[in-house]
Amino acid sequence: DLESQIAVQLYNASGHIESSQERVKVARAARDLAARNMKAEEKLLQYGASSTFLVLDHQERLSQARLDELSALVSLNNAVANYERLAGRTDFDATAERLLTAEASP
Repeated sequence: DLESQIAVQLYNASGHIESSQERVKVARAARDLAARNMKAEEKLLQYGASSTFLVLDHQERLSQARLDELSALVSLNNAVANYERLAGRTDFDATAERLLTAEASP
């Protein structure tokens, strides 16, 4: 019946939120690591132990990690919006703000 279909859809949507939250955590960790690697490579360059090519390579990796983090945040927002739509709620902004604030906290 319709009620059980909606319940299953809500259950699946909540799973998408959880996996999207995990994806955000992983993307943030990858971005932090890429930033540390870039800074380390810049220091090596200062001491003559690296090259501008390697520094630029690490800068590109950091840029990609930032894009991956933004993509994960977009996926999380989409998952929340889908859940809210299925639940018949219109207070998406408050829910998204709550989730993103929780994600920002360690």
